[in-house]
Amino acid sequence: MEIVFEPFALAIGAAAIVFIVTIFFWRRRQTKERLIAGGIYSFVSARANFGVLKVLVVEDDIVHIRLYKNVFDTRPTTLDPNILTLGSMKDPDGNYGIGHLPMRRAGVEAWQPQLILIGTVSQEELEGYEIWKEAGGGVW
Repeated sequence: MEIVFEPFALAIGAAAIVFIVTIFFWRRRQTKERLIAGGIYSFVSARANFGVLKVLVVEDDIVHIRLYKNVFDTRPTTLDPNILTLGSMKDPDGNYGIGHLPMRRAGVEAWQPQLILIGTVSQEELEGYEIWKEAGGGVW
């Protein structure tokens, strides 16, 4: 039994492969562009609510973020950045943020971040990053 490939079938197959590869790389590009320095994002928290993070610096596979104390029952789509706080470990509710956290991109993406707004990153916000860089710090 000889298998004969029709030119039309070959063209359809080739088009399908090109389409799948294009979608794969487009989605990867969308993901990489989604994390923007200065971006404030909502994310799915481990406690079945939503938190807020700010991207401080984006390097190849490392994203430096600031985690805020604030949590929400529903995912915020708008937000006044002036309400965001890091809080303290001594806060009575036991909730606090982290000023600088270096994470692998995949770890941040697993939290399903959604951009709320884009602002600027201040020198004060970069202090932890600078210390991390000088110390050759690790990544979560």
